[in-house]
Amino acid sequence: MEPPDHLDCLIVGGGPVGMLAGYWLRSKGFKVAIYERQAVPYALPRAVMFDHESRRIFDSAGLGARILPVIQDLAETRSFAWRDAAGDVITAMEWKQAQSGYQAAMGFSQPELEHILRDAIDDSGCPVVRSQDLESLIPHGDGMKATFKPWRSAGTPPPSGSNGQSADEERITVTASFVLGCDGANSTVRDLMGFNVIDLGFHYDWLVIDLLLKDKGLPPRMDAIFCSQICDPARPTTLAMSGNGRHRLEFMRLPGETHDELKAKAKTLAAEWGVTEEYATIERVAIYTFRARWAEVPVSGRVILAGDAAHQLPPFIGQGLNAGFRDISALVWRLELIRDGMATSKILESFAHERAFHVKEVIELCILLGQPICETDPEKSAFFHKMLRQTPSRPPALQRLGVPAEGLYQDHPAAGYLSLQRQIKAGDGTALFDTVFGFGWVLVTFNAEPVLEASDAAFFEGPLRGRIAKLDRATDSTGEYEAYFSGIGAEVALVRPDFYVFAVGGASECGALIQLARSMLSQ
Repeated sequence: MEPPDHLDCLIVGGGPVGMLAGYWLRSKGFKVAIYERQAVPYALPRAVMFDHESRRIFDSAGLGARILPVIQDLAETRSFAWRDAAGDVITAMEWKQAQSGYQAAMGFSQPELEHILRDAIDDSGCPVVRSQDLESLIPHGDGMKATFKPWRSAGTPPPSGSNGQSADEERITVTASFVLGCDGANSTVRDLMGFNVIDLGFHYDWLVIDLLLKDKGLPPRMDAIFCSQICDPARPTTLAMSGNGRHRLEFMRLPGETHDELKAKAKTLAAEWGVTEEYATIERVAIYTFRARWAEVPVSGRVILAGDAAHQLPPFIGQGLNAGFRDISALVWRLELIRDGMATSKILESFAHERAFHVKEVIELCILLGQPICETDPEKSAFFHKMLRQTPSRPPALQRLGVPAEGLYQDHPAAGYLSLQRQIKAGDGTALFDTVFGFGWVLVTFNAEPVLEASDAAFFEGPLRGRIAKLDRATDSTGEYEAYFSGIGAEVALVRPDFYVFAVGGASECGALIQLARSMLSQ
């Protein structure tokens, strides 16, 4: 196989995170290719929870309409609850409309999402090279050189070559300005580059049973619970929506129980929840081990980690894959600025800090919520139940992107947080903010006329490709924008392409905010 020409970005790993990155970068004119070890996509479910921020991210990438058929909304009457063994609610998260204008939690089937991403990749022209195993990764000029060898599953003999190895001519060498490692929890990119990983030691084995539902829907016992964490020390259990026509049951492996023993109980455990051939077909039975760990600094020179290669999260609020989508959303616009000469690769230091800090905060929240679920000691379990009952039901708090000194945003209490999106008045009806004003850098004003010098406006609307979104009481159909700006004591907010607030201030300070962005981007 002929080696490809030099790439702007080489993506190692063709899962959903790698495919999102490949499609998005390609749509922005990058020369990019995806190299994947596996010969064919994995056809069975894995991740099942899609959150509001990911929904907005896919809108920004131009894929929002494509994914609609595979997204399962949580009914307004439902919540995500922590329950005791009797099924009584200990506490619940009322995940309805979230910060991004969508429901906080939605179900999906990963194979269906990946099929959509593969179609998008094909449409974009981004090459996907399968059955290639990364062998080496070394610096090469201002970029990196990667060498791949053919990947063969266990038991497949290699072609003739010295010492039983693949013949040298079968190896592929690829050079790229940047390498993005999206190659999963057992990342070769991470290992070859020696990234330091912080592991909090919070890990348990769980049996996953994925169900394909029949016309009758969920068995009554499951329907009454729907999506819940059952904090039962005798058998910790999870029920989760997993896309249209699907549902998931999970059971934790108990102390002293072997993997084989647990797997052999799959049908019996499912039957206890009313699963029979009348209601569902079992699509998949597997045991997985969740972990709580992340790359301390997910950037090393021109090599960047994303998705499970950069972090593995406990599953209790469904943030594992969503964190990977956030990685790509935070990265694409930075790479675009580097390519366009508006920033140097130093801007990736802020990416590394923000993403590692954010993931750490989410992991710690997952552990806090996961400990009551995984506890098998009845006395300790009762203590956790008491603690949770004293916790008011509410959505998870917004997480900030680290600290201003190391992040890419203003040193202000309102900066560094996910921005608000709501329906606003448009024409004869209403539409989401992004639908009206589009994506990228946005200067949002409320009941104020932005004051901008010509040079600042030229930079913002020219090289930065920003836009101004003027809101007022007439367009604020929910009243939440007025409440937001009143609460932070500002009239304007400069929002980054990944929807995080860069800076806030008064209408007369618009020029200063844009100058701050220009200064920080060029450092």
